[in-house]
Amino acid sequence: MIPEFPVVPGRDLNDGTVMPQFGLGTWLSPKGDVEAAVLTAIQLGYRHVDAAWVYGNEGEVGNAVAKSIKDGFVKREQLYLTTKLWNIFHDPKDVDRACDMSLNESPLTDYIDCYLMHCPMHFVGPDDGPALLDESKPACADADYLDTYKAMEKLVQAGKVKSIGVSNFNQFQLQRIMNNCTIKPVVNQIEVHPYLTNDALVNFCQENDIQVMAYSPLGNPSKPVTRVWDENAKTILQDEKLLAMAKKYNKTVAQICIRFGIQRGLILIPKTTNPARLQENAEVFDFALESGEMDTISAMNQNFRVVELPQNAGVRYYPFVDNYSE
Repeated sequence: MIPEFPVVPGRDLNDGTVMPQFGLGTWLSPKGDVEAAVLTAIQLGYRHVDAAWVYGNEGEVGNAVAKSIKDGFVKREQLYLTTKLWNIFHDPKDVDRACDMSLNESPLTDYIDCYLMHCPMHFVGPDDGPALLDESKPACADADYLDTYKAMEKLVQAGKVKSIGVSNFNQFQLQRIMNNCTIKPVVNQIEVHPYLTNDALVNFCQENDIQVMAYSPLGNPSKPVTRVWDENAKTILQDEKLLAMAKKYNKTVAQICIRFGIQRGLILIPKTTNPARLQENAEVFDFALESGEMDTISAMNQNFRVVELPQNAGVRYYPFVDNYSE
């Protein structure tokens, strides 16, 4: 018998499908811990898991999904699995093969719910193992992300993927895809948290019926918000205004940050492998921040990005630029 859990709200996608508004992120989760974390998350009621080929964890996610289905915790159709096409597979001839590599990681998954282009840039690298995200200057190639996206549309037509979208795309790049695509992106996965509210891009996506999936919704709990050394610099979880709100609602700062994103209509994928944190992060649907508190958090924006994509100087299609070109 499949246990009954409270239903996580869903966000309607522009292709008629629904994505759970809350899920588990897995980037930087230690190898060997991801499978147990996904198993625990599913047992706690999580129904959305976000992975990626470059994270090197699709196999662990697949194993956890297969075990959860076998043990009767869920049916496959109750789960929503997101994974991503890495930058070294942007040549259109490589897209189908890359998708198959991800599909082959789980014996009980013959489709991907949502497949995202991880970044707009095209890197060169061996495909016998995930390239490292922390490579500061990867070799770059020049495949146009528009051609890559058109190859991804064929995955939907082939039934391998239910929905497609993008990640780390700026406004110009999204508009260019919308001007040329057959299948509109359902989501843009970008960094959003109280110190990087990303208002302009979030508004653009929502105005164009593209959902925003927020990664790093807690910022980096161990990274102080400073670009130069400051022994008094605080992390987002030490912010006094957020601490005051947490005390008021008898919640944690992490829960306040997640609730902030939920009330903005974002899809949140906080990352943890700690069972207590897994449960705590999900307990955000029993309270609501007041409008003034939402405004206070919005005003905390410092345009402080905790995730920087690797790049060479002047790399084509690098998205984090002031003029949002290309």
